[in-house]
Amino acid sequence: MKDLILPTINLGILVAFLTYKLKGPIKEFIRTRAETIRQAIHDAREMLASAQAKFEEFNAKLKAIDSEVASLRAGARKDGEERSAQVVLSAKQLSGVILSDARSISQALFEELRSELRRELGRKVVDSAERLLEKKLTGDDRVRLRREFSMDLERVR
Repeated sequence: MKDLILPTINLGILVAFLTYKLKGPIKEFIRTRAETIRQAIHDAREMLASAQAKFEEFNAKLKAIDSEVASLRAGARKDGEERSAQVVLSAKQLSGVILSDARSISQALFEELRSELRRELGRKVVDSAERLLEKKLTGDDRVRLRREFSMDLERVR
């Protein structure tokens, strides 16, 4: 036990000396470290508050964008329906005009064809009558017809 007393006294002296000499620097280190930690906590709180404010701002903008997109979609849908209705109306009007034109053109073609058929029928009847007369007319009939025609002409003059 005697061997322990001297080393214990030496240790006590060493601790007292170190405490005396290092008390100020350790206090300064702890105070500086505490101030650094306080400042870091303060900065972190400010950054957190700034980040939360930006988050709220972006969240509000995102909600505004969502409502704007919905508004644009509704507007586009309404615009599309209006244009669709206009196209249908224009198509109906155009079909009416086309139908009217087709009727008038077909009527004109029908009348032209009827007239052409009558002329053709008249020519065929005349041609047929000429052939029939040429076959059945005798020389005396021809002379008589010429005389009658001449007399009719003289009466007309």
